[in-house]
Amino acid sequence: MLSNKKGVKTLTASEHLDADGSIVRSGMALAEAVLRELDEGFMVRVSLSGVKGASSSYFNVFLRRIDEGCGLTEIGRHIHIEFGSRIQEIVFKRSLESMGYSFPIGTHLSNKELDKTPHGNQVDRES
Repeated sequence: MLSNKKGVKTLTASEHLDADGSIVRSGMALAEAVLRELDEGFMVRVSLSGVKGASSSYFNVFLRRIDEGCGLTEIGRHIHIEFGSRIQEIVFKRSLESMGYSFPIGTHLSNKELDKTPHGNQVDRES
């Protein structure tokens, strides 16, 4: 079971985009960053704001790596997704459903709700 003793770390998807524009590598980079923070004991808030759209390929790669690393049931428990648009949320849900899951998994918390969690203190991203 994952521990969230250190609080919440916010990761911004736009900061994990592949320099060559590869959607697959961008999805993988974000997933790897999420898994690193979980390993360090943080809950992770993933912000998709600032990312224009997001293809099913992006979410498929992201979700498959999260599934391999800790299981998709951690979404809503230790991983919280903030969508930048309704379209992103729809595409994310479709990718999740293609893997045999429905959304939300666990409890999908808003920023306000996440900040009320026992370990909801905001932690800035390391530079």
